Amino acid sequence: MEIQSTQIALFKKKEIRKTLHNKEWWFVVNDVVQVLTGTPDVSDYIKKFRLRDEELNKGWGQIVTPLWVDTAGGRQQMNCANTEGMFRIVQSIPSPKAEPLKRWLAKVGYERAQEIENPELATKRTRMLYKLKKLFIAKSCFNGGEQWSRTTYDIIVPITYQIMSQTAGKYSPCLPPSSV
Repeated sequence: MEIQSTQIALFKKKEIRKTLHNKEWWFVVNDVVQVLTGTPDVSDYIKKFRLRDEELNKGWGQIVTPLWVDTAGGRQQMNCANTEGMFRIVQSIPSPKAEPLKRWLAKVGYERAQEIENPELATKRTRMLYKLKKLFIAKSCFNGGEQWSRTTYDIIVPITYQIMSQTAGKYSPCLPPSSV
């Protein structure tokens, strides 16, 4: 039996539980839907959007897997989806709160399509991410070996990308919405 580790991810300052399964992060579907909709009855909301989206409903068993997750009441099996599955579920959420994430997904898709047409764009994006990673490692060493903080990352990365987008012409590598 594989040992699973439950951790908390934050989205818009709300907790989303995630668990490691087959060397991949899987997110609790109810947590994501609750954060993106604000609905008080997540189970009913999921049932209704599955009825509206026939294709999602047909493939639900391939997208969602019950996994053991640590909860306040002890370990429980909860419906989870990996990143690809969560993106598919998000596409079916009609809530305005899901729109920033949907727009970001569309932007990422558009930019990756541009990179297929012009591989130099992918190379530029990869180089910038590599330089950012080196910056964080240097910051970590500068702080007496402490790991770089998420706050530092949240401040430096958007600024760096803003500068890149202003100097790189039409192309601007994308990040998730600032609320992520």
